[in-house]
Order: sequence, then structure tokens, then C-alpha cells
Amino acid sequence: MRLAWPLRLPPASPSPLPAPSAGSPALTGTSGPGPQRRTRRHRTIFSEEQLQALEALFVQNQYPDVGTRERLAVRIRLREERVEVWFKNRRAKWRHQKRASSSRLLPGTKKPHKESVGGV
Repeated sequence: MRLAWPLRLPPASPSPLPAPSAGSPALTGTSGPGPQRRTRRHRTIFSEEQLQALEALFVQNQYPDVGTRERLAVRIRLREERVEVWFKNRRAKWRHQKRASSSRLLPGTKKPHKESVGGV
């Protein structure tokens, strides 16, 4: 099954949470003895307005400097770190789309199709 990009989910909480400190229970995942492991950070769910602002800036500049990211983060009520990661992921998506579209335009660049054995 293939999901449409970007995945549209309900808006996230408007106020960003502070980063947990290195010794906090949120990072260790356990409070008792035994091996401590880091719990995963919750996935950020961007609102439609946040995505529109991020995409609009991406069209203008794929590599915004830290000041630009900070101003955008304040405006759309996200942490600058989330904005930075969004741009990193969006550039990866853009490169992937660019490679996919250029390989469709150039003849003979497709990988050979492997035929299944046994007719499955």
C-alpha cells in the first residue's frame, strides 16, 4: 500500500515541548534497574498552515539559514530543530523526485525487471 505524500493528519499541539534533559525519565524509558534505553521522540504532526508556510519558504530557498529558520519557527509555533529537520527531509524528497523524473525521461536508465520464478 502506498500513502499519499505529504500524509495529512490532525494538527499537532500548538505549543512546543521543552527538550528533555539527559537524565530525565523521558530519555531512559525506565525508572528501575537494568539496561536503560532511549525512548523514541513522538512524531511531529504538522498543521496545514505550518506545512503551507514551510513549503512556501522551500520554494524560495531550500537551504534557509538559522536566523530564517528561527523566525519561521516562531511564526508557525514550532521549535527551530523541527523546522531544520523538516527542510532536511524535504530536500531528500525533492532529490528523490528529481531522480525519479529524470530516469523516466532518459531511455535505457531503468533497472532490468526481474521475472518471478514459478509464476507467482
